[in-house]
Amino acid sequence: MAPLDTLKAQFDLIIAINGYNSLSTYRKLLAPRGRFVMIGGKSIKQILQITAFGGMLSKKAGQSFKGLLSKRCVEDLAFIAVLMDEKRLVPVIEKEIQFHEIPIGHIGITTFNL
Repeated sequence: MAPLDTLKAQFDLIIAINGYNSLSTYRKLLAPRGRFVMIGGKSIKQILQITAFGGMLSKKAGQSFKGLLSKRCVEDLAFIAVLMDEKRLVPVIEKEIQFHEIPIGHIGITTFNL
């Protein structure tokens, strides 16, 4: 798949695992009233950006920008499994990494058809 910054599509919801791309790239990919959730981040700087400026970005663009820290929950994982079975949760794989690179981090973007 092409790098995210070359995509022309827009998404209602982006869940970025480890925030591999810049916030401006994610902003371009969001629909006008889309929601962006970053779980983790590629750096402390990016985590602070979404924490400090997410609200301001949300007000300016009509989009929603949030960071997420959470604990695992069996019920939530079951709900996600149902969404995937119903094809309402569709992962978009931007980049594949080798098995030995897994400890370095995984990268992902997920779209929802709401």
